Amino acid sequence: MAIRVVCPACRQRLRVPEGLAGSELACPRCGAVMRVPLPDHSSKEALSRATAAARASASAAGPAGGLEHAPRGALLGVVALVLGLAAVAVLCVPVLGHASSALSGVGLLLGLWGLFRLAGGPAARRDGRAVLFPLAGTLVCVGALLLALLPFFFRPW
Repeated sequence: MAIRVVCPACRQRLRVPEGLAGSELACPRCGAVMRVPLPDHSSKEALSRATAAARASASAAGPAGGLEHAPRGALLGVVALVLGLAAVAVLCVPVLGHASSALSGVGLLLGLWGLFRLAGGPAARRDGRAVLFPLAGTLVCVGALLLALLPFFFRPW
């Protein structure tokens, strides 16, 4: 007999063999780690409790969702996005303006690495929201890099 488990991150319903009861399991859809409950005679009651707990944790995480269960490629995208925004902010400071190209270059590499990690993984097969972070981070870093290099393109000879 199988135990029914609901992933707390993506709410995917899984059927797990009883031999894995009490152990931790990674969700095949999003990679979140969950604990398989011990078998219970009232499985419908346990399933409704797990579903209610998953809904409560999803609503408590806010509209963006919790990043603690996000795939690593999405986390790399968040870092790239922060570096890109920091590069634009540093570009506005006259003395530190040249550090903007380094920040945006590192952010661009991290964003591309995040896109590469998500390209064939299980996060790309779901609704595609995980790809938005590395894509946004890459685009912001490209924009910041172009803004940082703009004076070199229009330099008077």
